[in-house]
Amino acid sequence: MKSLLLVCFVVIATRGKNYFEDAVSGGLDTSGKLIFIGQVLFEGMLIPGKIFRNDKRIYIEWAGMEKAVEANIKVLCSSHAYKFDWLQTSNANFYLLHDKILIKGGYEPNFFTYIGRIKIGETVNIGKVICASDCLGLYTTKNGSLNLYTHFQVLAYNPLMEHANVIW
Repeated sequence: MKSLLLVCFVVIATRGKNYFEDAVSGGLDTSGKLIFIGQVLFEGMLIPGKIFRNDKRIYIEWAGMEKAVEANIKVLCSSHAYKFDWLQTSNANFYLLHDKILIKGGYEPNFFTYIGRIKIGETVNIGKVICASDCLGLYTTKNGSLNLYTHFQVLAYNPLMEHANVIW
C-alpha cells in the first residue's frame, strides 16, 4: 500500500485570518459551508478531523466520543488541491487500493491512519480511517457520538489529476 505522509498541514495559529486561503476542503456541511481537513496532536497521537470556518476547534473521534480540541491544530493546505482525489472503498476492499497514493492523516500506535469521508443525506462528515492488518472502517462523529462506517471514501493523491474532484 502506497501512502503519502509529506503533505502540508499548517499550524492554524501561524496563518492569521487567511489560513483557509489554500486549505483543502473535504466537502460541504448542511448549510453549504466548506468543511476543512485538519489534524491535531492529542494524547500523544496525531488525529485527523474536521474544521469549520470561524470555529477555533477541530472535531475528532477519540475513545468512542467526539472531542473538540483547541490547541495544536493544523489544517491541510495545498496550492494543488485538485490533485487530491476521493476514492470509494470499503473495509473489505481497502486492500485493492494498493496501487494508489493514500494520504496518511495521523499516527496511532499499531495502526495506519488515513483521511476519510462519507455523505449522509446532505451532510459530509470527515474522519479517520483506521487500518491494522485489516481495515476497521471510517470513524467520524456527529453531535458528540461516534459513527463507524464500513463503506466510505478515502483521500488519495493523484499526480495525473488536472481538475478537481466534485465537492459534495
